[in-house]
Amino acid sequence: MKPHYLALFLLCTTTLVLAQTNPVPLINQPLVPASAAPGGPGFNLVVNGTGFSAASVVEWNGRSLITTVVSGQKLIAKVPASRISKAGTASVRVANPGVASSNVVLFPVAASESAVAFSRTDIDDPTPTIVFSADFNNDQRADLLVGDGNGVSLFLGKGNGSFNSPLVTLTDGLTLVTGDFNNSGNLGFAYLDVYLGNGEGTFTFGSSFNDQEEGGLVTGDFNGDGKLDVVLFNVSFGSIGAQVSLGNGDGTFTATGPSFGTNAETATVADFNGDGKLDLAVPSYQGNTVSIFLGNGDGTFQSPMSATAPSAQRLTTADFNGDGILDLAVPAGSSGIAVLLGNGDGSFKPYVTYPTASNSVQTVTGDFNGDGKLDLAALCVTTESGTGFVSLLLGNGDGSFQTHVDFATGIYPDGMDLGDFNNDGRLDLAVANYFGNSLSIFLQSTVSLSPISLTFPAQNVGSTSSPQNLTLTNSGNTAITINSITFTGANATDFSQTNTCGTSLAGGTSCAIAVTFTPTATGTRTATINVNDNAVGSPQTAALSGTGTAPAVTLSTNNLTFATQLLRTTSSAQQVTVTNTGTGTLNITSIVGTGDFTQTNTCGSSVQPGASCTISVQFMPTQKGTRTGSVTIMDNAPDNPQTISLTGCGTVVKLSAIGLNFGNQKVGTTSPPVIVTVTNVSGQTLSLSSISITGTDPGDFAQTNTCGTGIAGHASCKIRVTFTPTMQGSRNATLSISDNGGCSPQTVALSGNGT
Repeated sequence: MKPHYLALFLLCTTTLVLAQTNPVPLINQPLVPASAAPGGPGFNLVVNGTGFSAASVVEWNGRSLITTVVSGQKLIAKVPASRISKAGTASVRVANPGVASSNVVLFPVAASESAVAFSRTDIDDPTPTIVFSADFNNDQRADLLVGDGNGVSLFLGKGNGSFNSPLVTLTDGLTLVTGDFNNSGNLGFAYLDVYLGNGEGTFTFGSSFNDQEEGGLVTGDFNGDGKLDVVLFNVSFGSIGAQVSLGNGDGTFTATGPSFGTNAETATVADFNGDGKLDLAVPSYQGNTVSIFLGNGDGTFQSPMSATAPSAQRLTTADFNGDGILDLAVPAGSSGIAVLLGNGDGSFKPYVTYPTASNSVQTVTGDFNGDGKLDLAALCVTTESGTGFVSLLLGNGDGSFQTHVDFATGIYPDGMDLGDFNNDGRLDLAVANYFGNSLSIFLQSTVSLSPISLTFPAQNVGSTSSPQNLTLTNSGNTAITINSITFTGANATDFSQTNTCGTSLAGGTSCAIAVTFTPTATGTRTATINVNDNAVGSPQTAALSGTGTAPAVTLSTNNLTFATQLLRTTSSAQQVTVTNTGTGTLNITSIVGTGDFTQTNTCGSSVQPGASCTISVQFMPTQKGTRTGSVTIMDNAPDNPQTISLTGCGTVVKLSAIGLNFGNQKVGTTSPPVIVTVTNVSGQTLSLSSISITGTDPGDFAQTNTCGTGIAGHASCKIRVTFTPTMQGSRNATLSISDNGGCSPQTVALSGNGT
């Protein structure tokens, strides 16, 4: 062919190619390499995916790179050393002329680390269910688009790991998908309605989907016309289950009717068989399968192929083993994560599971530790309690993953996405906590404090608990400086710590912080421990809580009075009940009786709240007359000590009876005498001043005696008592003996019944 004919042929051919409609490109993960160290040399970046054209250009943070088109599935871009001169994270995408750009894949620029740690902060948001990280206002900072029970909110990122107050609140945001639906270069989003991005963080209503109830959505250019389409998943479509709506390029869509059967609510989009046409991987939770719907390139799909995966839910696709073929990572509930390596034709090898903290419900993938290998972050929730975790599994580069490391989220986490929120070159996470009413922002740090909270058992006010330990870990390669470890919060002074950390912590090492709780008041006591250092995310914090308790002693009586007791004999016991009516354990140091009184008890060394014990007291007089003493209880109650006052009387006069009952006696007649023996138990003479009958009916009773005016030591005398009722009915009196034997007078109760 002559040169001018050849030139004309090439010009016409090129014109024909450029006139063709370019598809919307899609980038696979990972980029090759997946990350780079700051300050390194320039390199060639391999971008795999689908929908690439002869004019495709790889963009790095919105700036074009010199790009070589290898095929419709592979590009090579030259990344100059200046683009990686310092730490940060680049947004990589592919642009085809005249159509929306591809999805963004993040390229971290940071030194590699052997381990990953996160520092968590929470942002208030009501019942969030889903979160997307992307740049919605084109300022090269990661923003968060959050769907919740009240609508959709956009949190614009400040670039330092924090976010502005939400700018957008719209209704019905339980599920979302993002995309440039009108080829404006600005991201919008869709759920029941389509909202088009204005490029500065605001949105304009575009259109509504017909007959869609709340369900999942995915987007891609399924018919290759350069316009984003949407697949809607919803049980309202009956046995069909999913519907393709083809994009018109202006934010409106044309529904093509129900497309295929599935009971899923979401899918992932990729070219699984390498034919340049977008396919769908659709999880089926009830069926424990993943259905692969190969695309025909016109918005329709072939009958599905099935791959087994336990409890399949929101899955992720990427090339985890570096063979150029897309694989699947499937949240598999209690089984952890199921990884299915691809065969390249839309089928997959048998799954291998990797455990997670609890039931996994979502996965995201990226190079979290900068070693060039894709890692997995799984969102996990304990069904019964709602306790949530992010389980991070570092990748080995061959499709296998290391043991999970866990980070606590809020209650009932429901959605997760990754991004570099502080532009330090390390991937961070945002988690939507549905019942926690919050977003958890996990900034990657080389320093972590675990666990993130300590709860102390109930502790008596003024007493110190056993220590509980926190571990401060430096997973980085260089030492960090520890400036201070402090307590803040409502009851900061109730907590204290000792530690092995010193003023610096070498890379790859840990130290221990022992925290104790000494409540100064009753009730719930809270504080936060802060490790102030020079690492990202400082201070590292842990929430502290405990309950201050205090015992309270209630005695059944504070006084005991004993009856007259013969010298050196022991009375019957009288009891006092000790009840702990407080909220803390009553710790008893001692219970001591004084004077002529002794005690025994069932209290032991402690009495729990609401429990009781008994103190039994006996009286044994050592001298005649009134005797006093006490029982003293030494304990940790606020009114310590408690005292029981004791009184009794000792006598040397022993009576043979303390009461006489004459029974029935005819009025006017006299009963036989009943004898009361009076004994002087002492060695000295007992002086008697009188023996008389007193009381209610003294005239009905009479006495004679042999006692005289005294009783020699250890001697006795007798008193004869008779009953002569003057009236019918009950008759009562008292025999009274006055002496110097102590407790005078001694008395004997007299009773009888006149008939």
